[in-house]
Amino acid sequence: MPKSPPTPEQRIKELEEKLRLAEQKAEFFEAVVDVMEKDYGVTEKKAARQVLTQRRVAGLTVSRAYHLLGIRHQAW
Repeated sequence: MPKSPPTPEQRIKELEEKLRLAEQKAEFFEAVVDVMEKDYGVTEKKAARQVLTQRRVAGLTVSRAYHLLGIRHQAW
């Protein structure tokens, strides 16, 4: 018997949970980056450049990456 599609309420609940997890993951990685900067001297810009040149995130543009890091266009 085929499974019926989720109700709009169920879909909203599912998406809210995915968003909560994505926000928690982002917060965790921001904390990791902060530790790397403070304890190991790795800068966001240097690490971001390496990620971009190695094309570790499919479809991620330079502009979008620096926007996500909160680095202004003029800074790079």
